[in-house]
Amino acid sequence: MTRRWLRALVALLVAVTFPATALAQRALERRTLDIGGVQREALVALPAKDAVPASGAPLVFVFHGHGGTARNVAQGFRTHELWPDAIVVYPQGLPTPGQLTDPEGKKNGWQRTPGDQKDRDLAFVDRLIESVGADRAIDRSRVYATGHSNGGGFTYLLWETRPDLLAAVAPSGAGTRGVRNLKPLPMMHIAGQSDPLVRYDMQMRVVDAVKRINGCNAEGKPWAERSTIFESPGGTPVVTFIHPGGHEFPRDAAPLIVRFLKEHSKKSKAATTSEVRAFYIGHSLMSDIPDMVKALAEATPGVSFRFKEHFTPGAPLRWQWDERTRDASTRSPPEPQFRGFWFEVLPTKEWNALVLIDSVPRGTAEMKETRDYAERFAREALAANPACVIYVYEPWHCIKSGTPEGCAYDTSSPTRTLAWAPRLEADRAMWDDLVRELGSALPNAKVRLIPAGRALLALDRAIAAGTVPGVTSSGQLFDDDIHLNPYGKYFVACVHYATLFGRSPVGLPFEVKDRWGGPYWNHKNWQGKEWPPPKPETIAAMQRIAWEAVEKANSPATR
Repeated sequence: MTRRWLRALVALLVAVTFPATALAQRALERRTLDIGGVQREALVALPAKDAVPASGAPLVFVFHGHGGTARNVAQGFRTHELWPDAIVVYPQGLPTPGQLTDPEGKKNGWQRTPGDQKDRDLAFVDRLIESVGADRAIDRSRVYATGHSNGGGFTYLLWETRPDLLAAVAPSGAGTRGVRNLKPLPMMHIAGQSDPLVRYDMQMRVVDAVKRINGCNAEGKPWAERSTIFESPGGTPVVTFIHPGGHEFPRDAAPLIVRFLKEHSKKSKAATTSEVRAFYIGHSLMSDIPDMVKALAEATPGVSFRFKEHFTPGAPLRWQWDERTRDASTRSPPEPQFRGFWFEVLPTKEWNALVLIDSVPRGTAEMKETRDYAERFAREALAANPACVIYVYEPWHCIKSGTPEGCAYDTSSPTRTLAWAPRLEADRAMWDDLVRELGSALPNAKVRLIPAGRALLALDRAIAAGTVPGVTSSGQLFDDDIHLNPYGKYFVACVHYATLFGRSPVGLPFEVKDRWGGPYWNHKNWQGKEWPPPKPETIAAMQRIAWEAVEKANSPATR
């Protein structure tokens, strides 16, 4: 046989033997991030932009073992090949002292406990999520972690320290000392019965503890080859993959890990409700928002929404509160169907949601005022209906913030020199603190945040990353330097809908009408401007980003 024929035969055998891998393989790009002055690297596989659904793509982290590399674990786990629709990240560790080997820390690895290495690896994961999320939409209900040996131990640590991040985990050849700190979560564990480094009996003690935490059945059932599932009434099963080998990662476990992860998604933390009767107190930044929420609710089967508002342009809550003390003869009577004075409307006891928005900007003294008057309004609402939920509507600043022109009345805010986007980021803690303080003052009430400001910031970042079709600048969402146009209002209405009902707005229509049945698209607004209907793909991206922002903001601290 000639060399030419031999080369042809080898090429044919390779093509016949490995067609699936060749077809499924995706390029891995090297991504570098600066974390506290240290350059961190990861290999990332991204699905095509047009292949990512409106709800976003799943995200899988795969961590190598001590002394390993991102490239090696990518070759062993092959997650990016086995799950082409997912965003797959293979982070690279740094030189780290090993628990079982390498005490001098000459080889790459991961921190073992909370606080170890100043939590540099946890910070790395947080930044990676932010980085890949700017390139592709992430389905926050489908974020996963897996890894082998030290990487499996870090998977456990991520579970311990970031429990609300993950939908399921799959550690291999690993254990954890923090098992008591774990919250119920679906888990697949891979273990070798002859493991000389991480003893099999130790791994099984951790698995048994997780079974108890997850409330699993005592008896298991076959799930796949060498795999047993211990089901849980709470939807957090444990699957064990037991092989006769040692500390090596068994390649036949890789497709089963992907199968297991695919079977689990995180349930929404938001409390779902079907009937909202909301009373809004505020100014022009809530203009048209309840109208659009009503239209979205009407498009949702089994959901109802009714609203009324105490509306005074530009007024802080203090001004709204003092309306009761003013001479009645000087007040202009509000339109009775959708507007009313708070002191006349709240006592009717029919409202189960109170939405409060204060004026902006806010400085330290102004935030104390916000806290004071928000509590006053909340107590009035709760006196009429103790089941009323109190919502703080987080506003935004004018887009001239931080420029020489600046924003009107912007004299005392400590963040007034910042540009619009950094200022929204800087102000987040201020509004979170307000919600927490109100919750402490009203221990029997539900106090929640409507995260409009930070949602607009997330939308701004997505626009900059090119993931909002048809929108190239956040300026396209505004009527003037602070008031939103119908595109921006629709987005904020999605944030309100998601918060008030605990439901995703993804898939809802954008052909919404105002309170009198008038259209928002191809119709002149109060400033005489007219806006064409948005593209469906633009709305789909906005709906997804709004839902992600609400899910992220709905943490235990703000509930």
